Amino acid sequence: MWWIQSGIFSPAPELRAWLVKFEESLPTDANPRLYRMGMLAEALSAAGHEVVWWASTFDHAGGRLRFDCDTACEVRPGYQLRLLHTVKGYGRAVSGARVLNNLKQALRLRASADAAPRPDVIICAMPTPELAWVSVGLGEKYGVPVVLDARDMWPDIFAELLPPLMRAVAWPYVTAMRAMLRSAVRRATGCTAITEPFLDWILGYSGRPRGPFDAEFPLGYQEPVVTLAELQTGSAALAAKLGPPDDLIFNVLFMGRLNRTVLDAFDAVVEAAKELRGAARPFRFYFAGSGDCAGALQQRGAGCPEIVFLGQLGAPQLAALKLRAHTALLCIARRRDYQISLSNKVFDYLSAGLPIISHLTGLVGKLVETEKCGLIYDDGPGLADALRRLAGDDALRRQLGASARRVFTEHYDATRIYPRMAEYLARVAS
Repeated sequence: MWWIQSGIFSPAPELRAWLVKFEESLPTDANPRLYRMGMLAEALSAAGHEVVWWASTFDHAGGRLRFDCDTACEVRPGYQLRLLHTVKGYGRAVSGARVLNNLKQALRLRASADAAPRPDVIICAMPTPELAWVSVGLGEKYGVPVVLDARDMWPDIFAELLPPLMRAVAWPYVTAMRAMLRSAVRRATGCTAITEPFLDWILGYSGRPRGPFDAEFPLGYQEPVVTLAELQTGSAALAAKLGPPDDLIFNVLFMGRLNRTVLDAFDAVVEAAKELRGAARPFRFYFAGSGDCAGALQQRGAGCPEIVFLGQLGAPQLAALKLRAHTALLCIARRRDYQISLSNKVFDYLSAGLPIISHLTGLVGKLVETEKCGLIYDDGPGLADALRRLAGDDALRRQLGASARRVFTEHYDATRIYPRMAEYLARVAS
């Protein structure tokens, strides 16, 4: 990012940025937790730029409909949400209904774009390839630069996820997505990505070497603001569910979407819970979150009272839960895209100063080992050994936790990352 760090540029002029991302939480949602596009929008707005964020009337994370027709919402002067209505909802994240919705979203964006003020720059999250292809086409139509931001390895990852029969059925769709993505990347002004390997991956579709407008920006994390009164309320609500805090119990925390990647790594958690049963110091595994596989996970953990599913919690209860936790668990299957990424969960854990117990061995494993902020496990016995080690050595646990907090503040604090990303977009626009 030499064009940012060298300091040879004058302050960027004000611009109008279009942000294209349909599945994230929005600032107008109840108790919103902003993710990458939301944090970038805030950074652009704070820098004096105008923001138009194209999103959906359907809340992907919450599984609810925000509005039943196209709706424009003003977050504040100069920051507008344009919500396009394409679907009432879909039951599963991976489904035919989701595929059709992705196509509808792209078509609706192309049809609706002329009704909005013309942009100076467009940044589109990838996935989806459909939206990336339409966004680049709009950039060409308006004569403005377009940046594609790689976050997930669509459609390549489908080859790993789908069984052979489904892979054959999905082949035409995957082939079409690859063609759209290849066309979009080759015509885009630049690409950004959440990690260096992700940047290399998306540039592989371009057939060109890395250029001056290709850059890596970590996901980062913005710590939620929880007042003392809110924390007290959250602690009381948590105590009503779990009972008062017990210093004897060693609490292991997982936060995030309960999806297939968690389910595929969950057997090791069940095995470790059973192996640790009867230890002098009791262990509790708390899973906070919701998702497609929540029911299946509860069924697998039904024989283990040590594993507790809390469902979706608000920020005050999550803050109270982090204070109870002794360590954070990253039970994620070793899928290729997860091995080359650093997820929101990682940054959430680091910011809380919690040692990370990780099943992932890729970039997360490298971070954990080089920065000495956690431990890695391979299977159930390995997880049990790691937890025994932390529970029996409080000095080690505190040392790993302090390293976690340091790594977050130095490298992954969103208040540092997204202003830089906003500056980058201003350079691209100018």
